[in-house]
Amino acid sequence: MVVDYNKIFIKMIVGVVFILITDLILSTFSGFAYEDKPSDGNVASGTKEVIKSPEFTGGKNELTKWLAKNLKYPKEAKKSLIQGVVEVEFTIDTTGKISDSKVIKGLHPLCDNEVLRLVNSMPNWIPGELNGEKIVTKYRLPIRFVMK
Repeated sequence: MVVDYNKIFIKMIVGVVFILITDLILSTFSGFAYEDKPSDGNVASGTKEVIKSPEFTGGKNELTKWLAKNLKYPKEAKKSLIQGVVEVEFTIDTTGKISDSKVIKGLHPLCDNEVLRLVNSMPNWIPGELNGEKIVTKYRLPIRFVMK
């Protein structure tokens, strides 16, 4: 009996490890907000600004599931054994719509393009808030490509 190690290896490669993605995502979410309105700088002494980060509808666990379901590991990247993290930044407007996505830390053009496709196809998020008012927010998200 002849064992085709290439087929076994390819099957192992196809099994992308989303546990690592989950761990990375849950430990490194970073949303940072900015107001698209000028501020006069008049904040009463002792007043605290309450910032609520934007959130994927359903929370971090739903985001992880959505990423696992929709991420398509590029065939040529698998064939070339490319693994690593792509960090992407995008804007979430006051309606939750995603725009202005760009790769902050790239891995390989094939993986970078897949991450941009993935982010641009996301459903609307729950927008960030500042003192109860919805604001435009920039968000960074790491996406890990791992073969096993």
